[in-house]
Amino acid sequence: SGPIDLFGVCAMKRRAKSGIAETPPKKRLCGKASQREHLDQLHLKAQEILEVACAQQATASSTAEAKGRQDEVEKRSLDAAQQRHIRAQEQLTSAQSCLEQARRALEAAQREAERVEQVALLAEKQAKEA
Repeated sequence: SGPIDLFGVCAMKRRAKSGIAETPPKKRLCGKASQREHLDQLHLKAQEILEVACAQQATASSTAEAKGRQDEVEKRSLDAAQQRHIRAQEQLTSAQSCLEQARRALEAAQREAERVEQVALLAEKQAKEA
């Protein structure tokens, strides 16, 4: 048994009230019933399509949300990596500066050692002459 044909039922009630002799509903409603069945099938098909579309939209939405969260995590990770890189560059610059200071101090110490050695040799030479 298919869906109830409300249009047919209403039509039969109207005819009964107005005194029109009732024709067999099957013959009279055959075309309308098949149209109604066809519309019901189209309606069901449209509902199925709508459900599939809603599911796809929900999937797309959750996928976009997940992608957005992933992008945010990647951005924070990239920002953190950039900060580490900046700190490493600052430390490298600082280390290079310290190394340069140490090199200058070593050169000054070497010059001082050479001067002291020259003074010592001169003193030794003067002591031998004296």
